[in-house]
Amino acid sequence: MSEQADPDVDDPYGDLEEPRRRNLRKELRSINELVRLASSGKRLLRDGPRGNHELVVVYPGFGVGDSATAVLRAYLTNRGYSTRGWRLGRNHGDVEKLLPQIIERLEYEIKHYGAPSPEESPSEESRSKESRSKESINTSAAKPVKARLVGWSLGGYLAREVARDRPDLVEQVITFGTPVVGGPKYTASAATYRDRGDDVEAIAARVDERNLRPITVPITAIFSKSDGVVNWRACIDHFNEDVEHVEIDAPHSGMSINPDIFDLVARRLASSDPADSSSATVSIQNTDQPQVTEEHDTEEHNTEEEEEE
Repeated sequence: MSEQADPDVDDPYGDLEEPRRRNLRKELRSINELVRLASSGKRLLRDGPRGNHELVVVYPGFGVGDSATAVLRAYLTNRGYSTRGWRLGRNHGDVEKLLPQIIERLEYEIKHYGAPSPEESPSEESRSKESRSKESINTSAAKPVKARLVGWSLGGYLAREVARDRPDLVEQVITFGTPVVGGPKYTASAATYRDRGDDVEAIAARVDERNLRPITVPITAIFSKSDGVVNWRACIDHFNEDVEHVEIDAPHSGMSINPDIFDLVARRLASSDPADSSSATVSIQNTDQPQVTEEHDTEEHNTEEEEEE
């Protein structure tokens, strides 16, 4: 499933702008996501597809660290994945400094794949010890291990860039609330970058330059029109072919505990080919089952913001 840029449009992102401050009111809904997650827990644990100890690394958003994705990682570990945090502390947002560190860390995780994860519970580790050992041996004999990268917001951007630079290390990428253009330019974090002396326009230019090189691994890009932190139009990937866009209804700050995202991530990780050739966008509106709708042009998504104005 992919949404491609119109070849007749010179700049599909031309009308993008930084989110208005009043949009941050949407983030007040985040507490509801915790309530929804609690009420959906049994269903997620009962119905969520299981992995086979595939290596999954989860990257946090701007200004937070691994604790922000701890619940998602615990869920994926429960589902049978060998789950890791990024283990680099708080995400300070300096992409140029972070990328080499992330790649080095990912190389380490792949090299030591098969060793017990500190995020696995004792019961999970005991239950899967033999199968993990066999898998590690079989994998090393058959083909190199690749990681599946999951990222929230800026963490998703970092995951994309790792896949761009080192596709030999990455099986697939899943992002939620992640801008693919502009860096912080079209996010509520833009002011923070400016206040610390960063040139937001220069960052956006570097992002544009990197986007000239395609990402060759499958991508699932989850976005929400209820996002009060990131302009959701910036999350639409017009650059790469193997992309599935999935629309959900969630505030940005609640995405890391959103049960629909938990379900989506588990299902996409379990899929050998997350993006197919059909032209459609999955839309999930707080329901147990995804609804597939015809692909729409991004201009048609203006309705909500126009009503607010």
